[in-house]
Amino acid sequence: MAILILRKGARARAILLNCRPAGKALARQSSTSSSRDKLNILFCGSDSFSIQSLKALHQLHIEEPSIVDSINVVCRPPKPTGRGLTTLRESPMKPAAEELSLPVHEIDTHPSSPIDYAKPPTPNGLPINLIIAVSFGLLVPPRLLNGAKYGGLNVHPSILPMLRGPAPIERTLLANMTHTGVTLQTLDATTFDAGLILDQTPAPGFPIDNPLTCTRGQLLEQVSRLAAEMLVRGVRSGLYIPPLTPVHSTKNKEHIPQHLAYAPKITPEDRHIKWAEWTSTELFCRQRVLKDLWSLAPAQPRAERLIMGEILRVTIPELDLDRIPIGIPFAHQEALRPEPGKVATTQAIPFASLFVRMCDDVVVSVQMIKRESRQFGAAVPLAKRLGLLTGKEVVDSSVGPYVLFHSPLE
Repeated sequence: MAILILRKGARARAILLNCRPAGKALARQSSTSSSRDKLNILFCGSDSFSIQSLKALHQLHIEEPSIVDSINVVCRPPKPTGRGLTTLRESPMKPAAEELSLPVHEIDTHPSSPIDYAKPPTPNGLPINLIIAVSFGLLVPPRLLNGAKYGGLNVHPSILPMLRGPAPIERTLLANMTHTGVTLQTLDATTFDAGLILDQTPAPGFPIDNPLTCTRGQLLEQVSRLAAEMLVRGVRSGLYIPPLTPVHSTKNKEHIPQHLAYAPKITPEDRHIKWAEWTSTELFCRQRVLKDLWSLAPAQPRAERLIMGEILRVTIPELDLDRIPIGIPFAHQEALRPEPGKVATTQAIPFASLFVRMCDDVVVSVQMIKRESRQFGAAVPLAKRLGLLTGKEVVDSSVGPYVLFHSPLE
């Protein structure tokens, strides 16, 4: 009995599914006949990008059962989230598969979980003969890939080898790219995004809708549809049947700029505002793509993370910027009154906001901030409670004096 061990990187993570015994290498398993077997697909996915591909494959199964005979779905189990990790968040793949009435197998990837054996998926008494992993986040091991007659396929939202890695959509937008594409490749058992490229959007790719204002969700919707279409087109035309004909190699990286070679996972540090280093353009781009930008406030007894609400560009008439250090927040003196709710606000200048001078001399305003795991509140009152405003250093403007923080946000 062969055991499916899914791995993240080179580390074994869990065991759940069994599949047919490992056979010969993929290239040696295929028949020399021009005919092909009906597909019994094991689909591995996790998010809305992969759900779009699953729905398209299911539609192909309904319309052309002579090509796709069955689909079994693999997803990851609910994850603890929230404060204290007390809330379980289910993978969106599971309800999507259940809505399509497809069999679902959950694989626990936590290293401390007990080994769980399950009956191998043998739809209609036949073995899985094609594995499709889309935005799954785990490597499919050699034993399973070699056990499937047609190996595995993956669809990736970039023009590989550009932006290989777990966050190509976010990194595309953060790099201010105006075009992108999708790639259909074979699955590699040891490395992500290193298979044979079977189909791909021609360079320079398709134009991103409104690239200067495009959000992650908008680009995700655009590429998800095109990726699903490419996947179904490849399955229908039999691109997975050996001998495989690659478009080009994922290893050809000489022409790729270094910052576009890899798309690393988005981490909290990507949202950490560098007030003294980022231009306003960089700030607004990250706010649009990543949301929930944050800074460390030098509060006592320890620095505290403050999450910023919407950040806006403002112009303050006759403000002496030379007297305001880059990255030092400041507030209108009127906002420091005991009754700040009475402070006047204009459409152009929200006086009750915190303001910061960026390194390109653009002034931005933050009206709402919050501490971690708290609700958003007015920025100035919270800054006062944290003791961040001294009330001593004052800079004049034509709309009144402004008071500086005693130290910069970090």
